[in-house]
Amino acid sequence: MVKISIEDVTLMKEVRHFVRQNGWYDEFQLNPRLLQCRLDCFLLLCSKLDGEIVFTEANKQKLRELEANEDERSAIEKILDHDFEDGFKELVTQSAEDVLCKVLEQLPFGKFGSNIVSSVFAWMKKRKSV
Repeated sequence: MVKISIEDVTLMKEVRHFVRQNGWYDEFQLNPRLLQCRLDCFLLLCSKLDGEIVFTEANKQKLRELEANEDERSAIEKILDHDFEDGFKELVTQSAEDVLCKVLEQLPFGKFGSNIVSSVFAWMKKRKSV
């Protein structure tokens, strides 16, 4: 799950409305300033805000060259085919955290999504080193 604090209550309402309009969902919290959603939903949200995720050949090559087991490779191929929901579900449940981090590093987002994903990635690395 990705958790983001959004201090502006109006912005939070707009984000939740946008999520519902697209058929996604967030995990509603008692804290009205906390947006919590699954990683695949978060990535879809970022891609909608930045434009479609388009993998370059270099990104695809790096993802295919990762040292990964068969289940992880299957999940990576789903992500490359833009099946983020199933791909990330499989990757999160069946892979090591370092493989997930390496996949996140290769996601081609624009400025907005890139900044957020970089923050999530930094948090995961920090958590791993503790």
